Amino acid sequence: MSKHFIDTHELLEVLAISPATLNRYKKRGLIPFIKLGNVHRYDLEKVIKALEYTPSKLK
Repeated sequence: MSKHFIDTHELLEVLAISPATLNRYKKRGLIPFIKLGNVHRYDLEKVIKALEYTPSKLK
């Protein structure tokens, strides 16, 4: 299993969500991310798994 980290712009495209929605998900702890300085990076596999196990009413 290789780690594939993507940046915010790429994640927005993959998930087809707005920046506001991404920020809401991060604040609620729905999307795992790492912060390197001022840049957020996302492990795409972990994000997808986290969203698959999140009850839709929380989204």
